[in-house]
Amino acid sequence: MYQFPELGFRDAKNALKRQGARFRVFGYDELDRPVGEILERDATIEWRVHLKNTKAVGRKFSGVLNPNEDQRNAAWLKAGNDENKLILDPGVHNVSNTDSERRLLCEEFMAVPFKPVLELGRLFYERDTGRLIVLGGRGRSGTPDKKKYLLSKGDFANHDGWFDDTSDGVVTANVTLANGRNIYVKPAWVVVGPPKFAPELQTIVTLYDTLHQVAIDRGNMANPFSDPRFLPSFSRDVYPILRRADHMRWVFSKSDVAHTFAIGPGSPDEREHVFRQFRIPSGHPKQPGTGTGRMPYVWSDLYLEFPVNGTVTPYQYCVLESWAAGNFVDDWDGKPPALSFDVTPSGLDRAALEACVGAAFFPGIEVSWKIRDVFRYVEPFRLDPESLSPGDVSQQMSLPWQTDFVDCAYEDPYVWWPAQRPIDVRRVGKVGYSVWARPFPSGEGDMGAEEMVKDFYRLGHVLRSTDGFLEVGRIEEQPEVPFNEQNFEKHGFEAHKPKDR
Repeated sequence: MYQFPELGFRDAKNALKRQGARFRVFGYDELDRPVGEILERDATIEWRVHLKNTKAVGRKFSGVLNPNEDQRNAAWLKAGNDENKLILDPGVHNVSNTDSERRLLCEEFMAVPFKPVLELGRLFYERDTGRLIVLGGRGRSGTPDKKKYLLSKGDFANHDGWFDDTSDGVVTANVTLANGRNIYVKPAWVVVGPPKFAPELQTIVTLYDTLHQVAIDRGNMANPFSDPRFLPSFSRDVYPILRRADHMRWVFSKSDVAHTFAIGPGSPDEREHVFRQFRIPSGHPKQPGTGTGRMPYVWSDLYLEFPVNGTVTPYQYCVLESWAAGNFVDDWDGKPPALSFDVTPSGLDRAALEACVGAAFFPGIEVSWKIRDVFRYVEPFRLDPESLSPGDVSQQMSLPWQTDFVDCAYEDPYVWWPAQRPIDVRRVGKVGYSVWARPFPSGEGDMGAEEMVKDFYRLGHVLRSTDGFLEVGRIEEQPEVPFNEQNFEKHGFEAHKPKDR
């Protein structure tokens, strides 16, 4: 269940509110079983966070088959400039009961000062609970020389001379009990990505699904199907996959043709018909599927290289295969299972990861293929902080993220990530579909990269209503938005100011 923010998604000036990631400390017993949350009343808690954006020094993104492309900003570096001037690094910051808020500020990019400074994030310590809230950037993207570093000169993911304020990094905590005993706390990782404009919808393969498969493949988690007695639950295992496919019709018009079935356990013929539509996963990231069914109708990591369309994960495929064969628990009573409001570590992990994209990674939205193929884990879903540095996870992503939002929408016959970046939407009081990223004021087709950088925050959200999931909240009239005017012209950062209409 999605929890809507108080007073909506926008502030008083119609800027998008930032979504916070809340971190908690849980205690475990000697058998590694969670015994409860450690709160402010139980201990002294000090949180430490280090966010970075290292996109501008990473390798150019060109897909999983081309991991060793040239470095971004190679010409600027070859001229003798300092690589550190391309990194947005506000340093390590602590918050606690006695120092409960910190702004994570960056002073310059490419040796050109920000004025005002760029806020890569903000930390809040909840004094009543001891929990941490991490906010990311405000959506700023720019360049110190807009005439030299044109977005039109780059491709969908690589633009020298540009920055954005996405990031990632490590989160740790020092916990001291009342008796003076210090408790070891396993580090976590936080990723700041682009906005999700259809917050209640999920991609067919979520980041939870992908990392669940990673845990199985690397031996960190048992595959439930290794137990011959295991039967997937329709409500818990099958229904979410079918629901996600059905919901795509609210953000992608071509899904409205195929996804008109009633979701339920189905007859043997109905189950077999649906199952045959799914492509068989190969289990190898460079060979994502066989030449069988074509669902899901999304691109693969290989893009135009065969096979071009992606697949569900091997575990998801086994769930669907078992369902089609009639080997499942029919616990469906006509409606989704009741939600549990018990807060657990595993439940919090799943809730956060199911909102993120798990495929396709070309490059993706929040993370890319290294999260699946390269990065190490100390346990299921927990990255190894000893093998990573802040900024490593988001380094693969598009620079700036808005250009990928423009280019990676729909390319016949497949789609990219409509649950994050809608393609077509239905509008209140309108018949048929409208292009979601249409120019302002209401224009035709998709907006270009420059307008996406300047006006992304004005785009509408796709939210639940009595008539389905409809676009709401689009800002047609240009308001005053402070963060779009924070790039400072006198220091080389040209402001993205409203154009006269």
